[in-house]
Amino acid sequence: MIVYVRKVFPHDTTHEISVKTDIVRSFFENRTLGVGFRGIRSGSEGEVTINSATDPRFGGDFKKILADEGRADINDILLIYKKDSEHYDVEIVKSGDSRYLDLFILFRGSDRHAFLQTREELKLTGRY
Repeated sequence: MIVYVRKVFPHDTTHEISVKTDIVRSFFENRTLGVGFRGIRSGSEGEVTINSATDPRFGGDFKKILADEGRADINDILLIYKKDSEHYDVEIVKSGDSRYLDLFILFRGSDRHAFLQTREELKLTGRY
């Protein structure tokens, strides 16, 4: 399983969260409309659009799902799990989470995008 890991920057808390074009192409398989997202903790579901071909950003219900998940703050980490090409789960990892430091070291300076590959989804999602 490949997990898209996104660090939350100050601009992300007041605007739509950006995503790189190559991530839209590879991870989201160029899907930009009607992408189903579900919050792991809240179960909140919605349709997410990926707006703009030149500067892609998560639109649609993305901010609402994050609010239902507990609101993403600066330096929180978003984990996006690909279920299939049309469905994704999202989780917010906050600084008090035992996984936070292990994930935070993926980012240097202004880095905010990373990928993890794992076979152990349950450990990553903290369900058990």
